[in-house]
Amino acid sequence: MTDSFHTLVDEAILEAQNAMRRFPQPNYVISKVAEEAGEVVKAAIHCAEGRETVENLGGEMKQLIAMLYRLWVEGDQVHGLGPVGQNVTFARRYMGQIMAECDCPEHRACEEAGRCLAHQASTGPDFLEEMQQ
Repeated sequence: MTDSFHTLVDEAILEAQNAMRRFPQPNYVISKVAEEAGEVVKAAIHCAEGRETVENLGGEMKQLIAMLYRLWVEGDQVHGLGPVGQNVTFARRYMGQIMAECDCPEHRACEEAGRCLAHQASTGPDFLEEMQQ
């Protein structure tokens, strides 16, 4: 089962890479993620009711994964969102730095929360922008 999911993801990435060449940014990637997610839900419900095939559901899932990949790699220039993957990578590196420097007494709680509780203000919506300057 896991191998077939990996195959689905690999196929979706190839599909996304082809689409990125054919339909480059600016592109409404966020909107397309929402659209494809809705198609997956609709196909899944119809599949459960016997009105859709599992193969078609898998196809819709592949399209959603492809759009999520595009959001990860290139973002959505129409809406002004950069590549999500770059920001997540930066955030992980930054949070790792905070954790390494953390000397708070509740460090075990920090590890469980995935961030230093003493530095919660650093995890607000603007912290990536602030840290990258």
